Amino acid sequence: MGSGDINAYHKDLKLPLEIRRACVPKKKADNEPGKWNRFVITVTGERVSVVLNGESVIEDAKLPGVAPRGPLALQNHGDAIEFRNLFIKQN
Repeated sequence: MGSGDINAYHKDLKLPLEIRRACVPKKKADNEPGKWNRFVITVTGERVSVVLNGESVIEDAKLPGVAPRGPLALQNHGDAIEFRNLFIKQN
């Protein structure tokens, strides 16, 4: 599937299929292992878009019930991982 999915939404069987599908990347844009991946994630209200390494992988997906403010979480699936250059910008 590639990186960039919105895990909590695409696996929530209580949500309509249309919303769940929109939270799965439409293409794999990951760099090869050992190289950095660059994400630009834009959230506006209940909508999110994800660009990975210059490729749009999620476009304007609806996130029903997403909080307008709160903590930021970075997900890991058990492999060694590093994060760098995190920026949060409010419009």
